[in-house]
Amino acid sequence: MLEIAPSMKDIGVACLSKAEAIALKNVGTPSVVKIQVLILIIKAHCRQARMTQAFVLFAIASRFAYALRLNHETPKLSFLEQETRRRLMWSLFMIDMTLAGGIRELSLCPAESIYIQLPCQDENFEFDKEQKTEPLEPILNQLASPDLGSLATYLRICWLRYRILQTTKEAVLSQGDAVDQLPEKVEQLAIELADLEERLPQDLRFSKRNLHLRAYSTRLCPYLLVHIWLRQCYCDLYRVVLTGLKEALREDQLQRLDPIIVFDYRSKCYESAKDLSHVLESTQILKDRFVAMDADERDFQKLLRRGKSADPSPSRDNSPTMSAPSQLFSRHNLVGQMHIEDDSADLTIREDVNHACPQPSSPIGPHAQISATLPEKDDDSTSTDLNMQRLTDFFDLGPFNGYQGDFGELFGIDPANLDLFGWSGNSIPDTTEATRL
Repeated sequence: MLEIAPSMKDIGVACLSKAEAIALKNVGTPSVVKIQVLILIIKAHCRQARMTQAFVLFAIASRFAYALRLNHETPKLSFLEQETRRRLMWSLFMIDMTLAGGIRELSLCPAESIYIQLPCQDENFEFDKEQKTEPLEPILNQLASPDLGSLATYLRICWLRYRILQTTKEAVLSQGDAVDQLPEKVEQLAIELADLEERLPQDLRFSKRNLHLRAYSTRLCPYLLVHIWLRQCYCDLYRVVLTGLKEALREDQLQRLDPIIVFDYRSKCYESAKDLSHVLESTQILKDRFVAMDADERDFQKLLRRGKSADPSPSRDNSPTMSAPSQLFSRHNLVGQMHIEDDSADLTIREDVNHACPQPSSPIGPHAQISATLPEKDDDSTSTDLNMQRLTDFFDLGPFNGYQGDFGELFGIDPANLDLFGWSGNSIPDTTEATRL
């Protein structure tokens, strides 16, 4: 509805706003359904380039997921319920890697905090056929499961790409001799990429035959995504030594590396780009004969247009600086497209601003609110006692507890012993002396 006829776009925007308001109405009560709705809303905001809304809503959705422990297995539930929870958590994980783009401090769902197996094959999920898969990180010296589907493989590729971006960006922003450890890290990531490619089942490896077999199938897009991103990972890994990119090392950093290594990485980046173009070129075989490629071709053309029209990467100063920037956004990074105005300057008192408080036209305040709750003056002593009781109730904050409700029960917080910051010490203070006074 957001991307079809203009007459339907307004309706789609209204439905999206309504769904968002409903999902956030009771933000203190997380639920699986709310997470599902928020994921759809976040994806819609991303497609409409409203990155700020998506970025903030994802923080709420991820908190919901961890509060409900979606990152842990739940053996007491049925397989279908467990798999639904897993796929929901992995969906958040995918969004998190996309938004963070290799920047460690922007990640809210790190892989180290997820203790569930990879999603099963779609067919088993649809027909409620229980399947044991593998964790996100492959186990050393263990053969890959032959039943590992394209979705699980795609998750591993995207996780590897996130780690590649994190490694290369941190190297680019590093100072001193930190770049000396880069070749070792690059080789380790290259080994993991090669191992992942070697683990692919025969029916998931790239060939014209496998491409033709999926021509009329909905599995064509996942199959292409696996091989496009796998080759893109190699490009992202080795482009760190190219000149003219803001994601690449500075000239002074390149001089610290062995020239043979620099030449080798540039050659591998070129070969990886050729392999990627070969995969894209192979899809042309399907263009004229199969309708299934129409939507994919439009997406490819849109991606190429965005890359061609994007501003070139700005040149960076080759001289090392005393304090490097803490973040490096790629050209198409989603968070880098947010428009946020920093109002930190408004936190301090400035001399050129009049800070005088305007006088209210009517006595509106706590005292006025209190007097409004009291009955009219009465000489009866019973009425006076009633007024005093109401005043006592008004100022009595004892029953108030910010952790009442679902979250208090969820985390097992005891209101009677609520001391989050340890301000009260290890013992209860003696109030006898104060009582005597």
